[in-house]
Amino acid sequence: RPCSEPDVLAGPAYDETVSVPQHLKVNDASTLFLLSQAKLLIACVMGDRAAAATHAERARLYCKGGVGMHAFTLFHAYESLALLANAETLGKRRVAKLVAENQEKLKVWADNAPMNYRHHWLLIEAERLRVAGKSDQSIRLSDEAIDQARAGGFLHEEALAHELTARCY
Repeated sequence: RPCSEPDVLAGPAYDETVSVPQHLKVNDASTLFLLSQAKLLIACVMGDRAAAATHAERARLYCKGGVGMHAFTLFHAYESLALLANAETLGKRRVAKLVAENQEKLKVWADNAPMNYRHHWLLIEAERLRVAGKSDQSIRLSDEAIDQARAGGFLHEEALAHELTARCY
């Protein structure tokens, strides 16, 4: 059923209004990172730029709690999407620096496990080019990201790549 706040995690298995105070009390950085990363991913997929920026900032606070987890790699991709979506308000220079740092990390993962991470690097690079006004180059990389995501079975990221590519038109 539709939800008015899709990035609020509240249900029988987990309720953030109950659990987050407990996580904060014991400084559970891993869980706080995973929660913020999940909310960041949801906000990006739902196209909620402001929420994505907020969740990216919070996830970054607890990023060390995610080292070694798959969510750690996802964070760098989705944080970049949130930053690029909010470049005007966050400051283009700051955004460019953080996205470049994330792209360096994503490139290492993409080179070592292309089936899992290359589409992330391509998608962020395509979005970076789109924001810079280079739509033709962006579309080429987006198409490659779509193909890579499809080949890897990352349907939600294939769909996200299609939506971001549509902004070029």
